Amino acid sequence: MNINVAELLNGNYILLLFVVLALGLCLGKLRLGSIQLGNSIGVLVVSLLLGQQHFSINTDALNLGFMLFIFCVGVEAGPNFFSIFFRDGKNYLMLALVMVGSALVIALGLGKLFGWDIGLTAGMLAGSMTSTPVLVGAGDTLRHSGMESRQLSLALDNLSLGYALTYLIGLVSLIVGARYLPKLQHQDLQTSAQQIARERGLDT
Repeated sequence: MNINVAELLNGNYILLLFVVLALGLCLGKLRLGSIQLGNSIGVLVVSLLLGQQHFSINTDALNLGFMLFIFCVGVEAGPNFFSIFFRDGKNYLMLALVMVGSALVIALGLGKLFGWDIGLTAGMLAGSMTSTPVLVGAGDTLRHSGMESRQLSLALDNLSLGYALTYLIGLVSLIVGARYLPKLQHQDLQTSAQQIARERGLDT
């Protein structure tokens, strides 16, 4: 009995989803020198490769994944959110505004310069910030924008493509920046962390 794997995956969105996750987790274990690819990059690369082979997944599964992502973030960050917000909220708010504002201006400027459509521009913005909520919000906005079916499909495809491509660059940039910027500024992160912990009574 011969089994057509491609037809099997195309006919079962849940199976395809877990195959992508499994292959992505395996790929994420690989290392490039001292840098490990990580689960997110692994899953994105596998998704790009399978998408190139015309595999697709139901949008309901994507919504479920996003809801689980938000739930996990809330569970992890929730217990300390308000204490950190009232203590350092102003600094984090200013940092967020500067980051979002500069990323938005750069994305719109490059989109205008190179003639990208709105889907690709939004995907580039979401990926460069490694922000899944921006991706989901942009996709939902496009679906309710009143575009004709063919134009909407192209915009959504470009949205996912732009996100996947720039997410890799954004994540690697964060890793490299976190590792080497303190050295360029002649800072010892371990010593600085211990000093801040003592100032805030967090050291044990």
